[in-house]
Amino acid sequence: MDMMKNIIYSICVAAIAVMNVSCIREVFPEGGSLTQSQVSASKNAVKSMIKAVPASMTSSGTIGYYSSYGDHTDFGLPGVHLRLEHMLEDIVTMAENPYYNRFAIYDSNTGQGSRYIYCAYFWEAYYKWIRLVNDVIISIKPIVDAGGEGNEFEQMKDILGQAYAYRAMCYLDLARLFEPKPVPASTGVVIPDNILGLTVPIVDENMTIDQTKRNPRATREDMYDFILGDLKKAETLMFEEELTFS
Repeated sequence: MDMMKNIIYSICVAAIAVMNVSCIREVFPEGGSLTQSQVSASKNAVKSMIKAVPASMTSSGTIGYYSSYGDHTDFGLPGVHLRLEHMLEDIVTMAENPYYNRFAIYDSNTGQGSRYIYCAYFWEAYYKWIRLVNDVIISIKPIVDAGGEGNEFEQMKDILGQAYAYRAMCYLDLARLFEPKPVPASTGVVIPDNILGLTVPIVDENMTIDQTKRNPRATREDMYDFILGDLKKAETLMFEEELTFS
């Protein structure tokens, strides 16, 4: 009996050892996340990354405002557009209790200061999407820069072009939302001269974390040069010819 117990014990120990070794191999790298070089080496992973951008733009709970604040308007780009429609009075909130409309705060132009989440939503959502796009660019640009031919390489170029186009869209919206414009004196609103002509900080794929911490708002000229640069890259990568618009 003792011998049988020893045999069973030895089998169990051996089985556990084998399982542990296999587990160590499966969870590399530690934490279950891929390294940047591994992502770049996997074309399927890169294709999935670009699909994550529009998915994030149309997802419920895009930036965690519902879980953090109970905000029912946290559903990405459609939520952004509805905010703007109400702010510009293209959609009017009516009824005895306007707050049944989740976007009523934008209609009434209240709660728009720096202490509130309502204007911050634009900032946090767009910079999240910019980070996703920058990750795509970091991962796929070395593949495209290395050159190649065939359908697979053309797909990689198209994905990189999409990333630049998404980033241009995000910065165009941010620039228009956060650049203060002069207003008539009759309104009583005074825009400080030192922020006129300033948009938002530009964060591209080459910036380090330390650089982003000391990243001032870009001027209107620098911002639109950056946006046009991204659009030109997207045009070249996706169409390989100059587009003309009438």
